[in-house]
Amino acid sequence: MAAVEAIRRHRYDRDRGRFKPWLKSVVYYKVIDARQSRPRAANFSSRDPRGDARVRRPNTARHECRGSETIDNVIDPHPTPAEEFEAAFEAEWQKVAFEEALDEIRREVDPATFQAFDLYARKNVPPRKVAKLLGLTRNAVYIAKTRVLARVNELLESSANPE
Repeated sequence: MAAVEAIRRHRYDRDRGRFKPWLKSVVYYKVIDARQSRPRAANFSSRDPRGDARVRRPNTARHECRGSETIDNVIDPHPTPAEEFEAAFEAEWQKVAFEEALDEIRREVDPATFQAFDLYARKNVPPRKVAKLLGLTRNAVYIAKTRVLARVNELLESSANPE
């Protein structure tokens, strides 16, 4: 709602930056505001033998590295709230972008092609059964999946890198 209100009040300026980072910052600061306005609960990960509570603190300095791993590519087992937010926002953004790409493709391709893709790739119906349901060959089902996914990748890449 805050983003919609900001757009209505003309607070988003396309010349100053891209929409996704702007939207992420609006949502991020609303989450921070909401977290700060509610009472905080203690975040305890363990107790020592004396019964004193210890607050969990991520220790990024002491990761065990195996093989060719370096400290930079080891995932912190205790991400910060900002890192958790970033990951959740990115996952949701990708999900929405994928669904929007599929909506566009649905209008571009033959309905049987899209339905073959949807049944086989998204609903995990075996290709033999999809082919029988739609009156296609099994090879046509595989081709439909390949073509739709290729088009999804094109759309996602073009939206990520607009010229």
